[in-house]
Amino acid sequence: PNATGRIFHISDSCTLGEFVDAMAAELGVEKPTFQLPNPLARLVRVALRGVRRLPMVSNFSAFARLVSLNNQAGFTTRRLVDELGFKLPVGWLVGLRRVVEWYRSEGMI
Repeated sequence: PNATGRIFHISDSCTLGEFVDAMAAELGVEKPTFQLPNPLARLVRVALRGVRRLPMVSNFSAFARLVSLNNQAGFTTRRLVDELGFKLPVGWLVGLRRVVEWYRSEGMI
């Protein structure tokens, strides 16, 4: 197949919240407990979209972290599967577990 110039996402479906909870569990630390109610979270996302266009705010690193924590973007591997026949060898949870195990084996955590 001709994949030149095409963009393919290699991901497995999970939300940022699911990822953070799983990472906390693998590291043996408490899961974050602060959570905005959904209507308030949507309002914050809309406000952040408008505010991030301001140069004095968009260059502020703490603001970038806040935006990323409120990012609800999802990516699919459908094109990768359909066009190239690629299947992920393991899911994100197994992959996360393996990464944490490797860091532990290297003495980094």
